Amino acid sequence: MCVTTAPRDPMFFRFHNFVNDLQDELLTFQDTDVMIVFDKSGSMTLPNGTGSDNRLNSAKNAARLFADLLRDSSNNRVGLISFSTAAAPSPELPLTIASSAPAAMNTALTSVNAGGATSIGGGLRAAVTALNASSNPNKAILLLTDGVENTAPMIAEVQGRAPNQLRDTHLCAVGFGTPGSLDGPKLRDLAERQGGAYRADADPLTLNKYFVECFADIFDTFVGKDPIGVLRAGAHASAPTVHVASSDTEVVFVLSWEQNLPKGALRLAVTTPTGVPLNLNDANVESRFGATYHIVRVKLPYGTQRDGRWTARAVRPLRSFLNGFAPGAFKTPAIGTAIVGQQLAQLCEPGACNRVLYYEDFTFNLMHGANDVAYYQALLAAKLGRHLGTVERVSDPKRFAAALAEGRYDLIVSSTTTAEGRQPYDDVLSKLACAERGPKLIVTDLRKEGNESLLRCLGAQATSERDFDVMKGDGQVLTGSVGLSMPGHAGMGGAHTHGAFSAAYKSTGAAGSSVAALSPGGGAAILARTVTSPNVPITDQRFFIESLASGSARVRPHTYISPNYTGERLHPTFHIPEIYIPVGGFDKVTARVEVTRPLQSQSEVLARTGSQEVGKREGDTLNVRQTADLRANPKQSSGFLKTETLTFPLNDDGKDGDTSAGDRYWEVALPPEVSRFDGEYTLHAYFTICQGTLCFEREAQHTVVVDAKPDPRASKVERVQTPNTGPGLATVRYTPLNAEGLPWAPTASPCCALKAVRA
Repeated sequence: MCVTTAPRDPMFFRFHNFVNDLQDELLTFQDTDVMIVFDKSGSMTLPNGTGSDNRLNSAKNAARLFADLLRDSSNNRVGLISFSTAAAPSPELPLTIASSAPAAMNTALTSVNAGGATSIGGGLRAAVTALNASSNPNKAILLLTDGVENTAPMIAEVQGRAPNQLRDTHLCAVGFGTPGSLDGPKLRDLAERQGGAYRADADPLTLNKYFVECFADIFDTFVGKDPIGVLRAGAHASAPTVHVASSDTEVVFVLSWEQNLPKGALRLAVTTPTGVPLNLNDANVESRFGATYHIVRVKLPYGTQRDGRWTARAVRPLRSFLNGFAPGAFKTPAIGTAIVGQQLAQLCEPGACNRVLYYEDFTFNLMHGANDVAYYQALLAAKLGRHLGTVERVSDPKRFAAALAEGRYDLIVSSTTTAEGRQPYDDVLSKLACAERGPKLIVTDLRKEGNESLLRCLGAQATSERDFDVMKGDGQVLTGSVGLSMPGHAGMGGAHTHGAFSAAYKSTGAAGSSVAALSPGGGAAILARTVTSPNVPITDQRFFIESLASGSARVRPHTYISPNYTGERLHPTFHIPEIYIPVGGFDKVTARVEVTRPLQSQSEVLARTGSQEVGKREGDTLNVRQTADLRANPKQSSGFLKTETLTFPLNDDGKDGDTSAGDRYWEVALPPEVSRFDGEYTLHAYFTICQGTLCFEREAQHTVVVDAKPDPRASKVERVQTPNTGPGLATVRYTPLNAEGLPWAPTASPCCALKAVRA
């Protein structure tokens, strides 16, 4: 019987990829051994992409992050082997169980110093040797390199099926350098042949992100969201990163920032789908810090909570919140509870709020259950979630003053909405608010007078704007507009009519002050004050928060065609493996891809330097291209070449470049002009997936390299005179040029090819 189904047949293609997906994904569920193959060649002493350090130290931070990502309770193991002229004689870190890996990795990295040539194949072969001796069934390699191999053994020597070759070992490759310093096509080909993906950038923050994505690529974990942003010096917290869980078995938030900081100077504040602060000391939660990251892993369900919106923010250490709203003034009480819950999450790092004092002068609410009072409900939920310890509640101002004087509390929550004039607790509460250390505070004080000292210590002054019915947040505590009104209780005598229900303040601009919500008149409706320290100045900080999940709807990049050349269509393709699609499929999937492309020819920029020599760096040989790149971009800045980001829809309906409808591959064929310039192109896919009323997001990205394609009309073919050519032969020189007549790469000699041909 003859086979009548060709590989190009959609059904053959779909079944073939289903089998591959099933094999690959089943491996990720098994215990895994990962070797990090770590470049320590001389070029690793070059500046990182921001000039804040060298490449070696930035790469060490990324390796520490990877080790901290391993789940404590797993049997997964990680090791590290470095290479330069040759691989290290033995791994600096032998394969080590997850629970011991972070400390062991930190120790191992202290002995890694840069110097020597680049033998990527040598590092890979040493990793294969270590993995061959390991017992876990799934084996993987994370390759980190900043350059081009120049010393045997080469990459090609370790690709194959022999026992000392890669065979089926999964590999994720990360290039840490500029496009001109890396052999992108070779690294991409290596990674994709081994079932992984290639990512490249010179930026140390992006390097951390790529190590997180390699972790997701190797293990049964996938990227939910990973925006990169800037936490401004005038902000105390970032806008929220929201992960919508849908049947997930765990969720992991990774916060990473650019500059080394002491523990706690920047951290994650996470709230559950019901708005309750996540207890980082809970048995189902793992929390780990590094100099440039904070990781929070949550095993789901967390109590009774799993599906829904999990929210994470990057926050600086805080002293206080001043709120310009009455706790019972929210038109939707649940929103008020969530806002105060967010404040508790940001104020109270683990173990910081064991003893809480709660004062509210509107005793009517306390007597009747306080079901619509944001402070009461948020404190109750946080206590039940073990984020807070004991909560002592008082409503008499003299008892409040006496309790404050005792100094036994870690958190003071105070609401004054009905009283006017001076109160017995003003002096001691003001003193606590002015102090740089001591209990943290959440304060509502709507008095027209008598609270001047307290407001000043909280960084505020009173204004005449009162009883406004809406406030708008910038994302630090709340996003968008929230409605307010006079508090009242049906059946209990009507609305509460004593005092105001909202008041706006003017920020004094005191150090550490941050306005988190505005009144209609532009006043501060929520004002935060951060902890200030001369040892940790508050500056702009680049960061990302990446959410990882295990469960449904994993999105993976797919290589449509390789290699790629200028002027040819790029074909971004991403797919959801069948194993991650529920029976009956999803109700709706929409997807787009952001293509970040160069606006200059990398080869042309390097050719313009006129460099034709080979360079050296701490014993490492830099080829002509790398030497030209260093001359053109001595700081090795990640933003040296101008780029732009274009957005295109991805589809699975058989149109606009999609080769087969309904095959779980979302594709688009880009116009040829998109790939006009040679260099690195980042393809970043964003999926919104809906099942019933619940919609969630997934992301995936990889780097493709577009090589320069010489223009046949501009390129030169010349006959040259050379001795001893032989009878009937002539020597021809071929010089590839681009359409503008410029060399498409720097070369060590004026000719790119000499060929003896029949005359």
